[in-house]
Amino acid sequence: MYSTESTKRKETYETYEADIFYFNWRYINTYDEKKGTAKVQLVKIYKPQGIAFVLKIIPENLDIIIYKGYMEGTIDFSNYD
Repeated sequence: MYSTESTKRKETYETYEADIFYFNWRYINTYDEKKGTAKVQLVKIYKPQGIAFVLKIIPENLDIIIYKGYMEGTIDFSNYD
């Protein structure tokens, strides 16, 4: 990882508090030997239910890969009893 940057977005009436991280990632896949550099954006969103995330990866071929979910151990299941 290199060229890291981060910003914090405060909670408003329309959005949750969030941390946003940007970085460049040099990778080498062990299963197919592909390697390269990708631009990455990670957004951590602090919701009442837990910490959600959106991870966006843009490799050199410009295919956009997006993962969304909740961070392990952060969901409060008592809201669903």
